[in-house]
Amino acid sequence: MKLSQFFSHKNIKRIYLFILIILCLLSLMLFIISMSYFTKTGQLDFEYKINGKHTKSYTPIKPESIKPWMTFNYINVVFKLEPTYLKNILNINDKRYPDIRIDNYSRRLNKDQTSTIKEIEKAITNQYQNK
Repeated sequence: MKLSQFFSHKNIKRIYLFILIILCLLSLMLFIISMSYFTKTGQLDFEYKINGKHTKSYTPIKPESIKPWMTFNYINVVFKLEPTYLKNILNINDKRYPDIRIDNYSRRLNKDQTSTIKEIEKAITNQYQNK
């Protein structure tokens, strides 16, 4: 077979089709690998319908994962706390509560951020133990 016959119009279409099929298979394989990874690491949430009820698969946040950038409002929402719970437990008198970041709150009181975070973690843990 001559080179000119191999690159005829008919064969070029077949080559393009073959390349397209290979690319589609590679894309599908990459998609499956990515979905498997995201599902295993918990970065992908699925909602399941069981007996007519929707349940969401998720990894719950733990008090140990509180960071200095979080605000008290964010913590209240994430941990489903009453809006004034942390204010009362920690005796916070700042007018800006709950829109205060933990690091800013600690700085205003001249306290260490880690000790403030530990106090918040303890308050949240106590709240869940009492329920």
